[in-house]
Amino acid sequence: MHARSASGVPRVRPSVATLVDRQIDALDALVSELRGGIRGPAHFDELEARAHEIGTALVGAFRAR
Repeated sequence: MHARSASGVPRVRPSVATLVDRQIDALDALVSELRGGIRGPAHFDELEARAHEIGTALVGAFRAR
C-alpha cells in the first residue's frame, strides 16, 4: 500500500536500487577519507559514525518495503 501525501496524492516509494544508489557518494567520500589515513581517535570515531549512518541507510532500503 502506498502512503499518501498531505494533498491525498499517493506517494510512490523509491526502489531498493534507488535508495542504495543514494548512498554511493557518501560511501565514496568515506573510503577516500580512509585512504588518506586515520588521524587519531576522534577522527576514527567520526568515520565510524559515518559508516554506521551509511550502513543503516543501506539496510533500511531493504527493510522498508
